[in-house]
Amino acid sequence: MIMTFEAAQADIRKRRAETIESLIEESRAKGGITDRLYWTMVYDFEMAPVTTNREQLAALGIHMPPLTDVPPNQKTRILKEVVGGLAKHNIYVCHADCFDDDALYERLFKCLDEKVREMVVQDGVKEYLELNIRHDAESKYPRPWIPSPSPLPVGGEGEDGTERT
Repeated sequence: MIMTFEAAQADIRKRRAETIESLIEESRAKGGITDRLYWTMVYDFEMAPVTTNREQLAALGIHMPPLTDVPPNQKTRILKEVVGGLAKHNIYVCHADCFDDDALYERLFKCLDEKVREMVVQDGVKEYLELNIRHDAESKYPRPWIPSPSPLPVGGEGEDGTERT
């Protein structure tokens, strides 16, 4: 079922909050740790459902078929959709400009099947798909359409009411 990104995030947030609250209450009953940050990290790193970026994109209606099934005139459109969908999840593609479209497509295609924890998209929490670990390739294929993360605001309040310094 395809749902809006906002609806999917609301569902994840609700499930996460309920589970964390349950963990705190369970621990409180046993005289254990009741620190919310502790149980939030336990949930996020150990208990959150396992998914893949491919599944997250499919929930948004974005699909990346094998390159052999893609007409040449559709490759860039699919790359833009995939990279844009990942950015909605605060996942940013780095150093993609040293790969031609075929190589970029193949690298992203493989990355999408890695197991990841289902995380709530939050201010300040970002993930990066580093496609050229050695940083040794020349930038031959600039792609201004690849989103970059926006920096956190300095000073003032964030969306959650916490002060940014």
